[in-house]
Amino acid sequence: MLRGGVAGAAALLGGSLVGCGKAKPVTAAANPVVLLWHPWTYFTDGGSASAVPLYQEGIKPFLAQNKGVQVTINFPNPSVASLTGGAGPDVMEYWVLNGFVQNNLLLDLTPYISKDGVDLSVFPSNTINFYKEVGTFSPQKAGLYCLPAYIHTLAMAVNLSLLDDAGQPYPEPGWTWEEWASMWQQVTVKNDGSSSRTGAWLYFGGYNYSGTGPAPFYLRGFGGDYVDPTDPTKCYLDQPGSIQALEWIYGLLQSGAVTMTRGFQSGSVVSAAHGSAGSILSLVENMGNVTWSYYETPVWPKGKVAYAADDFYAINAQTKHPDIAWEFLKFLTVENSWQQFMMHLALTGPNKAELWPEWAATAAQVAPTLADKNLQVMVDQVQNNEVYPGSVFRYNDSSAASTINGYLTQIAQGTIEVPVACQTMTQQVNALEQQGAAAAASTSSAAGV
Repeated sequence: MLRGGVAGAAALLGGSLVGCGKAKPVTAAANPVVLLWHPWTYFTDGGSASAVPLYQEGIKPFLAQNKGVQVTINFPNPSVASLTGGAGPDVMEYWVLNGFVQNNLLLDLTPYISKDGVDLSVFPSNTINFYKEVGTFSPQKAGLYCLPAYIHTLAMAVNLSLLDDAGQPYPEPGWTWEEWASMWQQVTVKNDGSSSRTGAWLYFGGYNYSGTGPAPFYLRGFGGDYVDPTDPTKCYLDQPGSIQALEWIYGLLQSGAVTMTRGFQSGSVVSAAHGSAGSILSLVENMGNVTWSYYETPVWPKGKVAYAADDFYAINAQTKHPDIAWEFLKFLTVENSWQQFMMHLALTGPNKAELWPEWAATAAQVAPTLADKNLQVMVDQVQNNEVYPGSVFRYNDSSAASTINGYLTQIAQGTIEVPVACQTMTQQVNALEQQGAAAAASTSSAAGV
C-alpha cells in the first residue's frame, strides 16, 4: 500500500476523511505551534521515510481544523533517556509503557478524558485495563497515560492446499488446542531427521514480545500468565496453568510439529498465527494463488483468548503544548479519521471494536484476495473482548524479561524441564521485584514522601 504513494492513498480514502467528527478546533498562537510526532512505523517494506508524505495526507483533517498548528514527523523510537533529556516527541506511539510511567515522563490523560467525555468502553477493556494497571506504577499518582494506537490481533492462517495434499480435513469452528495439535502432528513430514513440512508456526513472542517464549495469550488460555493477575510484583509462571501451557507449546516444538521459523509463505508450514497490520500485508503480497484462509484461534482449556498488541499513543509530560497535543492524540485515537486512514493505507486494525466490521470490508476492498479469507474471525475476537495484551512487572520489568527469556531459551533447546525452569525463574523474578520495591521505598523515604 505504501508503494501506491500519496495519490493512491488519497484515492483509497474516498470520502472518509472529510472531517474529524467531535474534534474541537484549537486556536494557536500567532507563531505556528509545532508538534513533534512519532507515529507507528511498521511496514513490510520498512519504508519509514516513504511514509512521511502519506502520513501528512492522513492528518490533513486535523490541520484543517487547527489553523496555525504544524506536525513534524519524527521516526527515531522514543526512549526513557530521550524523554528525560527533553528531546523526545510531543506525541508518540510505542509499546514499552511502564518505563515511561515509572519515570513520570508521560502526561496523565485522565483530566482530558473526563473534560471531553471520552467513552473508554469503545476500546477493548482488556487493553484499557492493562493501561490502567501500568498507570498505578507512577511514583506521583495513578492515572491513564495513554490510549490504544490500534488493535493488532492474530488468527490461524491455514494453507488449505497443503491440507488437501496431506489428506486432512479442514479445521472447524470450535476446534480445541488438542485438535489443532493433532492436525499439526499428522501433517508434519520429516526427512532424514529434519522437517520438510511442519504443522505450524506459532507466534513466539516471549515476555515483552522478545526472546523465545509464547505470547501471553497462550498462557492465559491455560489459566496461567507471566505476571500474577492480582500483584504485578509477583511472577505467575510457577502456577499449574502456566506450566501446562509451556509444556504443551514446547512439547510440540521439540517433536517437530511446531517451528519457530516462519515458513507459511514459502509453503513449508501448514498453519501459522498471522493477523492484522504487517502480517496480513505480507500474506497479500506473497501468497500468490495458494488456497488459504483464516480460522479461529484454538479453544483453550480456560476458554477463548487471542493475541492483542499493547501499542499506545501518549503525550510527553514535557511538551510545551499539552492542550494541542491532546487534541492531536484525540484525533489519532478517539476520532475515526486517522483509524480509517490507516485501515486503507496498511490494513491496520482499528483501536475501536465498533470499527472492525469496517476494517474487514476495507481489507476486502483494498486487497480483493482477502474477500474470501474469513476475516470475520478477527472481527469477532476483538468485538467479543477475547484479545489480551498481557501484563508487565512493576519494578524490574526489563530484568525480569531477560531472566524469563533466558530460561525459555533453555526450554526450547531441551536443556531444562519446564517445571524446573518455571520454579527457578519465578523465584529469581520475585527476588528482582523485591529489590525494586526496596529501592522504591528507599527513594520515597529520602524524598520525604
